[in-house]
This record gives sequence, structure tokens and C-alpha cells, in this order.
Amino acid sequence: MQNDAKKMPKFYLVLIICWVVALAVLTAVLFVVRDYLADYESVQPKYVADEVFEKYFVSGDYLSLIKHSSLNESKFESDEMLAEYISSITEGKELSYHNISSGMDTDVSKYIVKYTEGEKDIKIASFTLSVSDEKSEKGFKKYELSDFELFYRSDISVRIKAIKGSVPYINGVMLDSSYITEDNVPHETNAHMPEGVEGIKFTIYEVDSLISAPNVKVCDAEGNEMEIELAKSDDLYYYTKLVYDEVLEAEYSDFVIEAAKSFASYMQNDTTLQKLNPYFEKGTELYKSIRSTLQWAVIDHDSYDFEDVEASNFYRYDENTFSCRVKLTQVLKRKRLEDFRDTMDATFYLRMVDGKYLIYDRTNN
Repeated sequence: MQNDAKKMPKFYLVLIICWVVALAVLTAVLFVVRDYLADYESVQPKYVADEVFEKYFVSGDYLSLIKHSSLNESKFESDEMLAEYISSITEGKELSYHNISSGMDTDVSKYIVKYTEGEKDIKIASFTLSVSDEKSEKGFKKYELSDFELFYRSDISVRIKAIKGSVPYINGVMLDSSYITEDNVPHETNAHMPEGVEGIKFTIYEVDSLISAPNVKVCDAEGNEMEIELAKSDDLYYYTKLVYDEVLEAEYSDFVIEAAKSFASYMQNDTTLQKLNPYFEKGTELYKSIRSTLQWAVIDHDSYDFEDVEASNFYRYDENTFSCRVKLTQVLKRKRLEDFRDTMDATFYLRMVDGKYLIYDRTNN
């Protein structure tokens, strides 16, 4: 009787077993649901966005991002140059990002990266995450970086006025004919060229949408680098300087200086026209004007001398034509009066006549 009393009723035994089984099943289901939800949460785009932001923006690894996204379309500025520029404008800035997706397309998520300057938000980039072909353990779609855009200023233009036939380069990249905006532009000296001499012509190239001032060079047809200069009146407007002819300078400096002295002396009635004949070509408009000039502006003086005499800027236009610049000061000495100084700064144009160079034109500088 006592053994029968201690026995648990079958109903309670079955109930306990059912509870144990139900608890075990519930626990198993909870583990499955937990794993399922954890897997679902792990593939949410916000986590991939965090990774992208940390990997590229916080670390400043813009170069990898640019290469990953094939962003740089400029043939004149490398990926490294673009990355360096983005680094420079974000240096010291606190970057942040936020989602700007509309929510209409759950397969795409877009973000804006920015920093704050005063009360203004400065956007520097956007990136887009899209569903990839890869799936999670539970079959959820995974996101990956699919698109990237940089917002930066690229409004720098460069113009190069290159001597026709020469080859211009920007950051080491040769400019082809598609960048030509003007061709056969005459040099100012061409107005003084004799018949049959073409003179110097230029080709003007222009490149737009650069992020920074580039390295510019121009080479002649043989590949020798030519001297260029940045125009003072127009930023980033380069022009090729004329090729200085040192051989002409060595051979004809004394000749043109003596010509200038003879001209100045004649204008002060200190010499005759015949003294100019070895230097100036007869029959030219210049010679006619010299011969017909009345020395009405002659200043009374007892003697004269020259100082600060210089010949420079020797440029050849063809095998028989060149120009040069001559500067001097004629000092007219007067008794009991202060010396009078008359300056000359002229460009002489010379051509070969019967085996000898003669001046056929001149301009005042």
C-alpha cells in the first residue's frame, strides 16, 4: 500500500514529459530563430556602410577607392594626384555619413559623406551599396560597394601657345590635335617679315577640368625641351618663347650696335647719311624715312658719347632673316649745361642682301 502511495500519477508524469519536450523544442526553435535573426541582421547594409566608411574615408585611403571605382576619367591627372587632392581638402575635417535612400528599392542603399564648415555641410562623396550575388548562411542577400562618386572642384583650365610644329605636354601627357583651339596664329614680328618669309606661327591648345595647376612643357620636333613662360596677365596661359640664337649674337652684336650708334648720331646731325649705308638697306621704307627725316629735334651739344649699350634678343626667322634688340643711351655733352641723355630701345630686322646682312625695318620698344 505504501509503494502505491508513493507512485506519481501517470497524468502528472505525462504532463512533465510534455513540458520537458515542449521546452526542449522551444529552446531549439529559439536558437534557430536567434541564428536566423542574427544572420539577417548581419547582412543589413548599415554594417557594410560602416565598413566602407571606416576602410576608405576614416583611414583616408582614397587611392584604393578611386582605383576600385574607376572614378578618374582625366588622362592628364593620375589616380594618385586625385587621391592626394581629396586628402588635402579633407585633412583635419571630421567626416560623417548618412543614408539618403528613399526606401523604395530595398536592393540599393545610397549614402552621402560630408564634413561641416561653419554652418554649412560640404559634401565630398557618395557611395552606393547594392545587393550582390553572394548570400548569407541562411540565404539572405548580401550588400557590396557598387558605386562611388567624388564631389570636387575641377575648374582649372590651361592654355598653351606653342610654336607651330612643337609638341606640348601636360603632366607628361602629349596633347593631340583635339585640344587645338587656334592654329596658325602669327607672331607680332610677322608684320615686319619681308615678302616670301612666313615668320613664326603658333598653335594654341586648351585643356579644361583640371583639379590643380599642372606641369607644362613644350618640346621641339627633335624632342628638345623649349623655354616657356607664364603670361603675367592671364593665369595658366603659357607661351613658348622664341629660340634665342647665340650664334647670331656672337657674330652680329658689334654690327647692330654700330648701326644703332650711327643712326643715333645721324639723328643728332653728327654724321652723314653715307655712314648709315653699311648697315641699312637702301630702297626700303625705313631707309627712305631716314633719308627724308629733318633733324629738327637736334639738341645743341659740343660732343657726345654712348653708355649702357646692349644687343640682345637675337631670333632667326629663316636662313636669311633675323631680328635683334638694341638699347643704348646717347650722352650729349654741353658746356656749362648738364649733359642730355637720349635713350634708344629698338628692334632691328635684318636680311641677307648680296651676301651681307642689312637692316630693312625697325620698331621702337
